[in-house]
Amino acid sequence: MDLKYIVGANLKEIRTKNNISQNKLAEYVDISDGMIAQIETGVTSPSLKTIEKLAKAFNMRPYEFLLAPEDKKPFNKKETYKRINNELLQILENISEQTQELMEKYFEQ
Repeated sequence: MDLKYIVGANLKEIRTKNNISQNKLAEYVDISDGMIAQIETGVTSPSLKTIEKLAKAFNMRPYEFLLAPEDKKPFNKKETYKRINNELLQILENISEQTQELMEKYFEQ
């Protein structure tokens, strides 16, 4: 997906979740409501200054407008621990016996 569509979709989602009209948002960030509509539909991309103003308006970080839907998954503690555990097991399986012995001595202390 093109980045300008991601930014636009994120802006529209955030704006509507906060029950703010395009007109009110445009006034707050000092751009036209037509420009808000163009950004939300992916017709145009906002400038970095506009992204900065939008982020301030919604009390968020500017990079959050650039996150694709798959990057916004909520943190799943169990899933994350399982993934880390599997990665550690793979690492441990591939270390030498000498390194294993050194690790065992270190952790016995």
